[in-house]
Amino acid sequence: KGEELHRRLVEVLVGSSLSDEAKADIARRYADIERRDGMYVGTTIKQLLGAARFTPICELKTMKVPTLVVYGTEDRFVPVVNSIKLAKLLPRAKLLPLAGAGHEASLDKGPELAKAVGDWLAANAMRR
Repeated sequence: KGEELHRRLVEVLVGSSLSDEAKADIARRYADIERRDGMYVGTTIKQLLGAARFTPICELKTMKVPTLVVYGTEDRFVPVVNSIKLAKLLPRAKLLPLAGAGHEASLDKGPELAKAVGDWLAANAMRR
């Protein structure tokens, strides 16, 4: 039952470009973490409630630092529109869609994500 939950979770969190074998490997890693560290329903619910109440709109509008907002075009966990709204609120934001990535972009598009972040950091190193 737990492995089926992890398999379904992976389907929601990654993009469609990963092979079934890669998705199964991620699900196994999630199951290993649960077996090793436990999965506490109360903690998960608190995290979801905290995320739902997180609305720092006033603070975001005053941020003066350059910010990179990356989203996966295949994110089925958090609506893409949230990233677009976030980038509009941040005065110095750059919005970067990561084609084919899901919510866990580092899992299914890790090299592309690393390159995009590295390029952005290099371009913004002198612009503080």
